[in-house]
Amino acid sequence: SKKPAGGAAALVDRFGCATDEMVMIGDRYLTDVVYGNRHGMLTVRCAPFTEAGESASIRAAKTIEEIAVAWWRKPDGSKKPERCPGKKPHENVPEGKDASHFVASPGVW
Repeated sequence: SKKPAGGAAALVDRFGCATDEMVMIGDRYLTDVVYGNRHGMLTVRCAPFTEAGESASIRAAKTIEEIAVAWWRKPDGSKKPERCPGKKPHENVPEGKDASHFVASPGVW
């Protein structure tokens, strides 16, 4: 089924494990990341392999996603109120770790 609204029953059947044991990796916030989060997966947003062949509407959607996420994030050291109170890492992320502990430096791959 289509992301992000689709169910995950086919994935559970295919891989034989619960969705909270899966990792969703994708390059789109509003499809891949939302889908993974809706189903309790650890989500990883990566850079796209290529943007060749993407339509203007996909490029526009990605730009809108980037703007929305930039607005939503609280800058380090900011005194602004948290826009996502209660957020927590996925239960499979070790205590005391967050996304910054898993980000590769450019050129590492």
